[in-house]
Amino acid sequence: MKEKELKVFKDKRGRLFELLRNDDELFNGDFGQILVSESNPEVIRAWHMHEKQTDFVCCIKGKIKFCTKEENGKIKEFLLEEKKPRLIKIPPKIWHGYKVLGKKTALVIYIMDKTYNPDKPDEKRKPADAFGKEIWE
Repeated sequence: MKEKELKVFKDKRGRLFELLRNDDELFNGDFGQILVSESNPEVIRAWHMHEKQTDFVCCIKGKIKFCTKEENGKIKEFLLEEKKPRLIKIPPKIWHGYKVLGKKTALVIYIMDKTYNPDKPDEKRKPADAFGKEIWE
């Protein structure tokens, strides 16, 4: 599991930041697809994991509580928000999910190193309370 703070460039027009580069230390060199998830306030999107796929996750609008369940069973929590963007790398076999915080819709970008195949999906799913509902409180 790796993460990095993203450098934000601001001026009178707004702001920009580089999310992921092919020469980035976090990047493993493989590209599959980019997915954008829009979720309403208080929505929980959890839990799922991939056997082979690596995900890179960043919240670009709103705020989320992003959690992972490590192979040793430990739950790690990350606050991802638009005002302080960070990129989280989730390797295969790590359960992960998030809850939208606050009263704003959240936009989350997933960059994946494999292309989704609906006929043979590389994912397992569990209900949001599978590792304890207190995680999301």
